[in-house]
Amino acid sequence: MKINQMLTRMTGLNGAKSARRLTPYILAGAASPRETQLVLHLCLPYRMGGYGIAYPQLNPRIDLPAHVQRLTGSSVLFPDLFWPDKHIAVEYDSDKWHTGSSRIANDARRRNIFVHLGITEICVTKREFNDLIAFDKTARILSRRLRHRVHPRSKEFDSRQMKLRKKLLAPLLPVQK
Repeated sequence: MKINQMLTRMTGLNGAKSARRLTPYILAGAASPRETQLVLHLCLPYRMGGYGIAYPQLNPRIDLPAHVQRLTGSSVLFPDLFWPDKHIAVEYDSDKWHTGSSRIANDARRRNIFVHLGITEICVTKREFNDLIAFDKTARILSRRLRHRVHPRSKEFDSRQMKLRKKLLAPLLPVQK
């Protein structure tokens, strides 16, 4: 990975060692900052405030079989987060890209294709992601579907989640002047 190689060359610089420790958590393929935040919140270890869920593939290309192409008119799908061995996809439905009748129709068509392929789709909206309680419920539903038991052993898990959330959302918050 190029980032890791660069950080290795930067040995001795302030922050390089800390940055190298984070490289296992870097995934290629995110299409937006929010997708990155979503996967980090779901997959980072409990000690960092995450749910410890196995890492998914980000926006993988799924080529559809010919018979599905004929039925749907689509030849390929790119789910935001995908666990191929469990046939589970998570889609982040932002306000920017998932509103309006044509976009809603495209989302419905995509959901129908997932159903046809036997893939469970779980949607996370901006509003839901911003609400820690609502997000926790969705994360636990996803965990059950993935057969991952959410069982943080630390009493500090809630405070670690809040710290993680502040770090993840800080880049998107407006700067106070």
